[in-house]
Amino acid sequence: MKFDCLVEMMPARRRSLNALLPLKLIAAIFVRPQDPDDIAEAVERLLDEQVSRDYRDRGIQQSRRYSWDATAQGTRLVYERALGMVRA
Repeated sequence: MKFDCLVEMMPARRRSLNALLPLKLIAAIFVRPQDPDDIAEAVERLLDEQVSRDYRDRGIQQSRRYSWDATAQGTRLVYERALGMVRA
């Protein structure tokens, strides 16, 4: 699965961390959405050109690990297993 926000070199804010946990140590700054100070601190960090460039570059590198084809194949396999069409 490609993370479009990484491919487009755009920051993303997520309420749920589950989808981004694989990226946590590589290309994401997590914030508590209910904490304005936490959000402000993250934005301030990203306003630094070098920090922003570093996260962008790591995001692009991370996005190369995913593909829509692999995601589609994995999803199909999950459905086939759930329907008993394929053994686990």
